[in-house]
Formats: sequence, C-alpha cells, structure tokens
Amino acid sequence: LLEDAAFALELVEFEASDSSSSSSSSNSSTSAAAEAGPDELSTLLAQARQLLQQLAAALDKWELRVLLSGAYDESGAVLSITAGAGGVDAMDWAEMLERMYIRWAADRGYNTTVAERTAGEEAGLKGVELTIRGRWAYGYLKGEIQQE
Repeated sequence: LLEDAAFALELVEFEASDSSSSSSSSNSSTSAAAEAGPDELSTLLAQARQLLQQLAAALDKWELRVLLSGAYDESGAVLSITAGAGGVDAMDWAEMLERMYIRWAADRGYNTTVAERTAGEEAGLKGVELTIRGRWAYGYLKGEIQQE
C-alpha cells in the first residue's frame, strides 16, 4: 500500500513537471493536480510525502508490537544449541552459533550466562545451553526455534 502511494506521488510529480514543461494552452483533460499552481502542488506533494513517512513509521511500530505480543515475549530466554549428527563440522558450526548468539545478546545489552556446555572430541562443541536475561529476549528469539 505504501509503495502504491509512493508510486502515485511520483506519477503526480511527473504529470506536474510534464504539464509545466508543455505549453499552458493544454486541453481540458488535465488532472486537478496539474491544474494547481506549481507552488501549491509542491506544497501538497511535500505534505503527502511527510504523511507517507509518518504512516510508514507508525506501521513499523505497530508491526513490532504485534510480533512481540505473546504471553512470554517480554521475558528472558533459554537457548539450547546441539550439534546433532554431522560430526566435527556440526560441532564446529554449533560453536559458531554459540558465539553468534552471545554477541547478538551483548549488542542488545542482554546478560548471557552459559548454563551447560559440552565440548566436542576434536573441535567445536556437542551442545550448549545459554540463559539470556533481558526484556524482550524471548520475543526476539522465538523465531529461531527449529521445527523438527
């Protein structure tokens, strides 16, 4: 919807610039926007663009509220990573995921503790359980659940 409105604004701007560059003796089929004076049209376009930006910002806030509206979304989270089948590569990948989630939590100001960690035989780790404390941690991480 926002893309359609932005496209409509571009069309009006194009039509206004096209009509101003053509002769002023155009026929009666011109639109109301093109009939408006150039100052009035630019003011209307600026207001419309500002309203679209406000609408986009409000839509983003609403979307985030809807995504984080679950019963436990405002709580902390317990994150478990297991290597599963796959040998050394899977254990190495599990360790990379652990580092990634710890950095992700730190970037957002969450406190992270390692509740349990089992190292792999050669490299990486077999499994790890992280406790992430902070507001909305569960809400942001609930999309990371692997469906089996």
